[in-house]
Amino acid sequence: MRVLVHIPARAGSKGVPGKNLRPVGGVSLIARAARLGLRFLAASGHEGRVLVDTDGQALADEAARAGAPVPFLRAAELATDTATTIDTTLAALDRLAALGETYDVVVLLQPTSPLRALGDVTACFAAHQQTGSALTVCTPAHPPQKAFRLVDGEVLEPLFSAREANAARQQLAPAVEANGAVYVDTIEFLRVRRAFFVAGVTRGVRMPPERSVDVDTLLDFALADALLTAGPKARVRLSSGAPQLWVRSAAAWTQQPSALVDD
Repeated sequence: MRVLVHIPARAGSKGVPGKNLRPVGGVSLIARAARLGLRFLAASGHEGRVLVDTDGQALADEAARAGAPVPFLRAAELATDTATTIDTTLAALDRLAALGETYDVVVLLQPTSPLRALGDVTACFAAHQQTGSALTVCTPAHPPQKAFRLVDGEVLEPLFSAREANAARQQLAPAVEANGAVYVDTIEFLRVRRAFFVAGVTRGVRMPPERSVDVDTLLDFALADALLTAGPKARVRLSSGAPQLWVRSAAAWTQQPSALVDD
């Protein structure tokens, strides 16, 4: 089996400019993803390559320094705000095929999940073998059944039902959400379905919230840095306000709010 570890990394970022080159724990997001991809391939025993799929030369250079040389840059038409990940992935597979490289499975690692572990990738890879498709999930901070939408005049209406919106959390069906950390699909699945997820087919692999941080804002960077500093004894408690970091000492769990301040 030949495995492509695909790391999509568009150079343009509206929220945090140069996001994929920014460090978490002293290592850039792109380098973290590339190094993890290389570790996964080595541990899996499968042949393959780590491909950082980018339109930016600086990102390509950073990937090369991390041990994953970039054979080509992404075409301009696939580096827009409207380009989809499935389109860029299939285009990358076609370009690799033109170079004589074919693959059986794609492991997609988005650089914005810097806290995922090798075990998360390995577990997702194992799960995909049942249906050809798997992705990582986590428990949402709040039950989705309690979500509202704003309609005319910003009037609140429940997204589901008033009964669910007013129910106690314990009465609601457990829910999970994709955390964006790992996607694994066979090439056949991607080409036929043109999607990384198909309802009723794709398997979900759980990850804890402390490894599910999706970096998209400066606050996310601060949280990821704080969690890496705290180490494996940290956990995240999410609420309607800012995320709270808790660290376990010999006696008890204690809150560490100062670690999340962005100066």
